[in-house]
Amino acid sequence: VLIDDLRCFPYLTEISIESIEPSEEFIYYKYPTVSRMTIVYNNINQFTQKLPDYDYIFISSDGIKNLKMSYVENVKNFKHQSLSANTIVEVDSGAENKNLKHLTLSMSNFPDFRGYQFDSVTFTFSNTLNLSEVITNFQYLNASSAQFTFPSNYQVPFYLHLNSYINFMNHYNGKFQTPTQFYDISNLVNYQSISMGFVSEDFLYQNKIPFKVSPTTNLAFSLTVTNSLTIKPQLPPITDVGYLKTVKYASSYLSGNLPEYNGQGSEYIYDNNQLTGTIPESWCGTVLSVANNQLSGTIPSCFSCYFNSTASMPSSISQPTNFLFITTMYDRFAGSTNKFTNYDKNIPCTTYKPQIRYHNQTTIIISGKDIGHQLNHYSLFNLVDIYSVCKSVPQAVIRYGYEYYCNQIYSLENMQSLTLNNIGNNLHYTFALISKPPTFTSIITTENNKVYAIGTFFSSYLGQSEQTITIAGTNCQVANTGFTGFTCITSVTLSSEKQLVVIKNDNQTKKVFAVFENNRLNNKQCPNDCVGSPSGDICDLSTGKCDCNTNYRGLDCSELYIECPSDCSLHGQCNTNTGICQCNSNYIQDDCSELYIECPNNCSSHGQCNTNTGICKCDANYIQDDCSELYIECADPTCSSQGHCDTSNGICNCDNGFGGDKCEFKLYLECVDPTCSSQGRCDTSKGICDCNNGFGGDKCQFSQHYISSVNPSNENGGEASFYGSFGEQHNQLSVIIGSKTCPVTHSSNDLINCTAPPGKGIHSVNITQNNIVYIGKDIYIYSKVPQNIFECPKNCSSHGKCNTSNGKCECYLGYTSFDCGSIIDSGGKDNTTTTEPPTSNVDNSTGIVDIQNEKINFKIYLKSLNEIDINNKIVKSYPLVSDWTVIKTQSNIYTFKQSPNKDEFKVISTIEQIENDKSVSFAGIDFLLTNNSIKFTVSIKNYKYQSFLNTLQLEMQSNTTELTNDDCNSKETQLDTENLKNQYDLSYIKLSKNNVDFVGRFVNKVVSDSKPTFLTTSYTKLNDSVTIILHLPHCVNECLIDPDFSVLLSSDFSECKSPKQNIKWQIPVGVVVGVVGASCLGILFYKRKSVIKVNGKKIEMKPTKNNI
Repeated sequence: VLIDDLRCFPYLTEISIESIEPSEEFIYYKYPTVSRMTIVYNNINQFTQKLPDYDYIFISSDGIKNLKMSYVENVKNFKHQSLSANTIVEVDSGAENKNLKHLTLSMSNFPDFRGYQFDSVTFTFSNTLNLSEVITNFQYLNASSAQFTFPSNYQVPFYLHLNSYINFMNHYNGKFQTPTQFYDISNLVNYQSISMGFVSEDFLYQNKIPFKVSPTTNLAFSLTVTNSLTIKPQLPPITDVGYLKTVKYASSYLSGNLPEYNGQGSEYIYDNNQLTGTIPESWCGTVLSVANNQLSGTIPSCFSCYFNSTASMPSSISQPTNFLFITTMYDRFAGSTNKFTNYDKNIPCTTYKPQIRYHNQTTIIISGKDIGHQLNHYSLFNLVDIYSVCKSVPQAVIRYGYEYYCNQIYSLENMQSLTLNNIGNNLHYTFALISKPPTFTSIITTENNKVYAIGTFFSSYLGQSEQTITIAGTNCQVANTGFTGFTCITSVTLSSEKQLVVIKNDNQTKKVFAVFENNRLNNKQCPNDCVGSPSGDICDLSTGKCDCNTNYRGLDCSELYIECPSDCSLHGQCNTNTGICQCNSNYIQDDCSELYIECPNNCSSHGQCNTNTGICKCDANYIQDDCSELYIECADPTCSSQGHCDTSNGICNCDNGFGGDKCEFKLYLECVDPTCSSQGRCDTSKGICDCNNGFGGDKCQFSQHYISSVNPSNENGGEASFYGSFGEQHNQLSVIIGSKTCPVTHSSNDLINCTAPPGKGIHSVNITQNNIVYIGKDIYIYSKVPQNIFECPKNCSSHGKCNTSNGKCECYLGYTSFDCGSIIDSGGKDNTTTTEPPTSNVDNSTGIVDIQNEKINFKIYLKSLNEIDINNKIVKSYPLVSDWTVIKTQSNIYTFKQSPNKDEFKVISTIEQIENDKSVSFAGIDFLLTNNSIKFTVSIKNYKYQSFLNTLQLEMQSNTTELTNDDCNSKETQLDTENLKNQYDLSYIKLSKNNVDFVGRFVNKVVSDSKPTFLTTSYTKLNDSVTIILHLPHCVNECLIDPDFSVLLSSDFSECKSPKQNIKWQIPVGVVVGVVGASCLGILFYKRKSVIKVNGKKIEMKPTKNNI
């Protein structure tokens, strides 16, 4: 056979050649789709290279004299067969030992297989084998299973005890030399089975099998000799190897009586021996085969009940064995030399008494007497359904011959009963899977007092459960029973009248009525078998009607009905499920017979309740319907008309300046200093000075101090100055910045200096002196160290360069605003389209400035002035959107005035047109107002505080209104407060509508009483408006602030492709607000010239050359 002869078969998977010479190239060629190759040809003399890596190769040839293991290293299963077995196997140095798992060899030597790990080996040795190699190299053979065949004329030394790797050992053929010792195999824990065949009749030591085992030895053992033995005296008794798992001594040494079983193993094959005596019952827990012995007596029923079974015993139930196969039960006791009295298939089995119990969804547990040794005898549901047969696996055995797990594929969930079929003895019983009372379908009686009943959930057989039956109180002796019926016999003749039948099956009881006339069938079923109630109502099978117990009624007795006492006296509803009355309102007791009206609040524990009327009788000194009010009259109820009576305690509370039990005395209490230091008046009713505003102490001797402005240190700490009013006395003076003490270095009437500790951010200041505490909330901010680098808003929106020395943006050409986020419109080049110029209007009564064109309207105005206490609550508020008076002072300046609180203080607002760019300095901070802008200034003077701890808030409001909505720039109003940061010199807020930005810039300084100090700003937003809140210090003479505002086009602004695309605008308007030291600056930009109307007069603002 050549290689090309088979190439025409592209899907070839197996090659088998017999009596045809293969070419040498063919033997070593690897066909890509082939996995198995068989060559039977006697003239193959040798292998010269590696065989192909097939899964299986079988070579049969007597010509191979030498075999190198390296040539077969790639084959998973290699078999070499030779009738002469003269092949010498060489484990050469080049051999690898990873792929070869199954090895079958006919060979004349036993090489050292050290390093190999086989699943199985099968060795047949020739008569030229050197037996010393067996003793030397057997110990290195690492295989799960091994089978050796030696020449029949060899006397082999015993070697099995030398190996600790093998699990299953089969010494298939070979006489052992007569042993000279007992061999201990109890420590060879890997052995699961040992089979020794044809070992010769001389394999004894001291007339015993030459092995030592222990109780932990779990081993299947088989021994076969070469010839039948003649009876010898004192042959080794069976218990010498009783620890072995499975034993087979067929045609071996055994004689004497079969002893009691010691309970260790599971299978014993003692066929063709010389055993005598009887078989003890203790062997029922084993698979026993004793054919052709000399036993006698009765075969135990655990075996004889299965003589008619045709099934042989599978070895799987008692694994591990590997070599045993048991014949049918009847054949295991065969042989003319056995003299059993019941060796007969025709004798019925009457001792089979199985029991079952539920284990899980697919498993039951079978136990009982004579349940057999083959689990596959059992099936559930159906005899012919192989899927309901119990699985015969080792894990199924709980106690062999006595208890098993029966597992099959069908679900037992929700099943109430099942039938256990046993094909081994052809007996089948139905069992209950749940605990349930028996049910009757019919009852009939015949002559001789026999009673027959049909139903379910009776005892499966006599004795399966504890079942008793009484009829009319007389015991009915059970003659026969099954799950679906029973027969019983009474000792007396039953009356033909209706009688009560009671059956008790274990802990379940069922009662029925029946009429016992001869051959009368009681089979009328009651509704729901009268099990509607848990009380065990009784069905009358003669009529089909239920006899309900007390408190139950209805066709099936399912309706619970318990009467209530006195029918609830007609003052309640009866709950017939419980027999309890639910009384109407104002009635109590079990029968609702007693009228009971609760009193309000149970008379507050200060009176007695009349439950018939629900009216309280109050205790002394208590009144009201519920006696809740304590009422004690004073000695003079009028308290001399100079006080009022407290009826909770009966004491007069006198008016100021009066005393006595009846307030009959006029009091005069002198103050410590009757003049109150000329800074207050003495309240003689209390004897306490009532100090003027700004003074305190028990003599009004101390000035109430406050801070009007602060000159802080930088973040490294240093001198801090506080300006205000501090008086001439400074007892126990302390200054605290945040939580840290600032040691005082100077104090006077209007100045306190201290050395501030290092710090950062905004803090409150506590100045305490003369036992008077002043707290200025968030008035101190550490100034930045000069070398610090300042960040610019939004990194100049990538449209400008950041000046890190002051944090201001230097915008690129075409961009503007504090963050370079707005654009400068250069104006359209098409002069054919004209639009009305935007106008600015100032309302002289509200102070509201309106700026608008065809698209957008912005309003800017002063909303209110609030006085704020130390808890940040408004104690006084003055609306500013009304009552303005306008006065023109110069050609480009307009001044508005009003007095919100009867001339106590004044608010002044000024609008100034800026004709040319100019730089403005405020509180040491410089900024630019461009030409054509409007400066908006507000001043508040002579404000009187209600407390020296209070401060002011000025609220400014800006609104946006969309006049048309057809612009492609239409967007919702958005508020950007990212740069409203109080810790920098300048803060910004941006209100955007339709890509037009309204920007507020705030100088975080206020000039308070001619001194600059720190200012904080916050905001609130509602829909299209924003309220900006300026938090001012305690200014007595004047506070000055300086924000400004501008309206610009956003960098997202689009020139819409429409006829009105040139209606773009940009007007600068500067707005400054001063509040007697509060000023606001704002700028609004338009493209074309603008007009401001004041009292109906127009102020024209001409555009510059660049329309800026």
